[in-house]
Amino acid sequence: MCKQNRNILAFTLIELSIVLVIISLVISAITAGNYLVTNAKLRAVIKETQDILTATSAFRDRYFALPGDLDNAQTIFGSTDKNGNAITNGNANGLLDGTVIGTSSTWPEHYSAMQELALAGLIKGTYNGTGTATIGVNIPASSYANNAGYFFIAYNFFGQFQTLNSLVFDTITAGANNLGIAVNDAYYIDNKIDDGLPYTGKVVSYGSAANNCVATYLNGAASPLSGYVYLYNGTTNCQVNFAFPSFSFQ
Repeated sequence: MCKQNRNILAFTLIELSIVLVIISLVISAITAGNYLVTNAKLRAVIKETQDILTATSAFRDRYFALPGDLDNAQTIFGSTDKNGNAITNGNANGLLDGTVIGTSSTWPEHYSAMQELALAGLIKGTYNGTGTATIGVNIPASSYANNAGYFFIAYNFFGQFQTLNSLVFDTITAGANNLGIAVNDAYYIDNKIDDGLPYTGKVVSYGSAANNCVATYLNGAASPLSGYVYLYNGTTNCQVNFAFPSFSFQ
């Protein structure tokens, strides 16, 4: 009886180990690549905010008033810009007044501020200085996401701080901000340029309710505010607020 030789094709343990090592290396490379891309994007956000705040300081040094709050803006820039958009004099009270973002008001200084910064050649773009929040129309875009941008407000943050001017970084939907910055990204920004705490320092972030961005909503947070931390590695979102140079929230 003849024995028939059969070649059995199969992976050896060594070959399987090599395959698993290759797969692990590919996964590690993808993870590292995503990390680098995310960090580069957030570093770009930090630079964008610093550029806008630096431009604001330069405007104040040049015209002795904040953009938007300038009470002789029409004398300096004219009554309309090159696109026919009205230029509005501010009320010179030192605050970038206006109702909550998403609406117009008698003193929509948070919109005219960006218009005047652009007219002064201190930031790129053209902004109409009025209306409701629209990226590329009255507020500048951010490289963070297609619907992310920057605007100014003068606010006391639910009475937790004195009323002061700040630059807001947030996502915008249907003319209003929607507290859409990932909590991990907000923490990264805060940790890089401030104290890494959501309710203190020159960077303040908060969510739309408790357990969103921070376990306790800012509206109900108790002193000391330094006791609160970001819900890091969570899936919630924040709005990030930057104090003007030489100021801090607390």
